[in-house]
Amino acid sequence: MNTLPIISLKRKKKSRWDNDFGHPLLGIVVFLAFVLLFWWAIDNVGYFWVMLVPNFLLLVLTFIFLIAYLSLPMKKNKPLKEYPSMSVIVPAYNASKTIGKAIDAIKASRYPGELEIIVVDDGSKDETYKITKEKGVKVIRHERNLGKASALNNGILAAKGELVACIDSDTYISKDALRLSAEEFDEKTAAVTVLIKVHEPETLIERLQELEYAVGFGLYALVGKWLNIIFVTPGPMTVFKRKILIDVGLFDVDNVTEDLEIAWRLREKGYKIGYALDAVVYTEVPPTWRALLKQRLRWYRGKLLNIRRYKHMLFNPKYEDFGMFMLPFTFTAELMGITLTSLLFIFLVKQGLWFFTATQATLAAHAPFAISTFTISGISALVMAFFLILPLLFVAYVSRVLTAKKFDFGDFIIALLTAFVYSVFTSFAYFLSFFQEISGVSYKW
Repeated sequence: MNTLPIISLKRKKKSRWDNDFGHPLLGIVVFLAFVLLFWWAIDNVGYFWVMLVPNFLLLVLTFIFLIAYLSLPMKKNKPLKEYPSMSVIVPAYNASKTIGKAIDAIKASRYPGELEIIVVDDGSKDETYKITKEKGVKVIRHERNLGKASALNNGILAAKGELVACIDSDTYISKDALRLSAEEFDEKTAAVTVLIKVHEPETLIERLQELEYAVGFGLYALVGKWLNIIFVTPGPMTVFKRKILIDVGLFDVDNVTEDLEIAWRLREKGYKIGYALDAVVYTEVPPTWRALLKQRLRWYRGKLLNIRRYKHMLFNPKYEDFGMFMLPFTFTAELMGITLTSLLFIFLVKQGLWFFTATQATLAAHAPFAISTFTISGISALVMAFFLILPLLFVAYVSRVLTAKKFDFGDFIIALLTAFVYSVFTSFAYFLSFFQEISGVSYKW
């Protein structure tokens, strides 16, 4: 067992983690402005037409990906004559429950080239270091927690491989994941992403995330590879060319979403990001709604942070479809989140006011008390739902087929819940992340 030296990579005293972009007063003003704007729009235009724009953009994006998928040249890569050396970097913090299984999965890999495993114990307070030592792999131990990006950077600088696979400590790779990832590289490719699946989903919240991962890391990633618009190098596992990572300055230790930022920086430098559909890994996901909201707030706020940093790529033909199409269309999610959450808020307020007025009138007239369910016609909502659910169901079906899982009745129910329930949750997360960002709330891991 080798203990490797620590390279000091600390955050700056004042960094983007401090979020000096927004102000609490700005958040309040913008929130009230949105409420007034949507309230006026609902009274003068109607719920259906207010929701039309974000839904239309979402449908356009969905159809573009579906049409692109149907046009995909499906071909597999040939085995390499000689596989480059690879170092697997596993950053770990209080990961005693999963690190042993993660290391075992890496050791079981059928990688034809030279392979080394480096675990970076980032100041864990549990049994992570002890378990790692028992597994007999190389280890870097931080005396205190420096953050995931610093842990990755220390591992990369200590690595010897031409390729470095950055793998989360709660992710378990399939036996051929490393080999298939290596086969995706060409001269301009700096990183290769993989198909990420949810590990043993059982509860409803895990099943909903399972479908979400199948769509995002399956169908959308495959089309993204073909269109050269891959958006992120996911933390559960991405393989990089070590030299390129070092040349561009390694991971940003001051960024709340280092996996997103490094992807955009690589694209800014002119590199491609590939994708290996058959390279499968399994990752643990948040088991509760509260934990999931915390994760998504970090993800979505990290995107807003990086949009500010890389705004020069937006609508810039220099970056081809990535700058002209992918980055602009990502704002569809924020637009949908703000619109849907605002409409639900206004709807509940209007219902509350109606119920209060109706109750007063009923009591004053000494009439029998009755509760009416909705004062607003649901026809427009049903029409909108019909147009939304058909392409989303098709996306869910295709994603299931891609991830080698038969589409059954249970998946149909999960797809419906995703469209009508989970979408409300993610919309609220986008809404909250936007207002936290403009209110200057500090970032949290």
